[in-house]
Amino acid sequence: MLGLSKIYHIADLFRDKFIYSLSEIFSLLFIKIYLVILVLQNLSIWIFVWLFAHRVGSSLAVLHFSVDFGIDLVGDARKLFIIPVLSLFVSALNFCLLFIFFRDRNFKFLAYALLSTAVLVNLFMSLALGPIYLMNFR
Repeated sequence: MLGLSKIYHIADLFRDKFIYSLSEIFSLLFIKIYLVILVLQNLSIWIFVWLFAHRVGSSLAVLHFSVDFGIDLVGDARKLFIIPVLSLFVSALNFCLLFIFFRDRNFKFLAYALLSTAVLVNLFMSLALGPIYLMNFR
């Protein structure tokens, strides 16, 4: 049977290992640069969607346009908040994978691959918001 002191000891060891790996991961300069880029991209997506939803108000917004059929999705502008949520989820998932692969021999390559993928996903998410804005306000 696990005693309470043994549980505290295991939790303390986990905390120490987590802080050590966090400090080792963020000691690399390129990870800090990617983190700043990801935070700025994600923040700009959140601000854009919030301003868009605030400007549309309670009226309906065009959410999708198809070249063949024209407007095929109209709905509440708050549905656009899925875009920054997905972007944040991909960024958080990639950072969790960094912690998993921290001890790997090819860590730098994996870090570049994961973080550049997150930057590209954020870029495509922000590019997806441009046509939605143009359809509603032009």
